[in-house]
Amino acid sequence: GHWRYLILTPGSYLWTSPHGYHYLRDHTGTTDVSTDKQRRRHPRRHPPPAA
Repeated sequence: GHWRYLILTPGSYLWTSPHGYHYLRDHTGTTDVSTDKQRRRHPRRHPPPAA
């Protein structure tokens, strides 16, 4: 897949999956931050790779 990410701060990343899901990855873990309600029904379907 073609995952993309933005470095928000050192150790904090915003990942975007090939399907448009958005995940915040930081020292607390991974959080689904997608805004589409339909996508939030399955937030862990495509988790981002470990940073």
